Amino acid sequence: MGSRKRTYVLPPDLLESFEKEVEPGRRSAVIAELLSRWLEERRQLRAQVIEGCHEMAKVMLEIEGELRPLDEEIDRALDEISPTR
Repeated sequence: MGSRKRTYVLPPDLLESFEKEVEPGRRSAVIAELLSRWLEERRQLRAQVIEGCHEMAKVMLEIEGELRPLDEEIDRALDEISPTR
């Protein structure tokens, strides 16, 4: 796949530091590598968050199941106290 040229604006101090650190023939490759890593980290983080949400849903269902008898007991007690409920 070919490369495409784009223009982005960066803070002067960041650009200066980058250009001091990376020689001219390697800059595009370094930026491509950094962007690739950053995007992969974001994909992995998203997958971990989704997995964590699924795990928490399972935990919440377990807790709800454990507390359901207590909730039903409270409802019965309230019904006995207030028949208009």
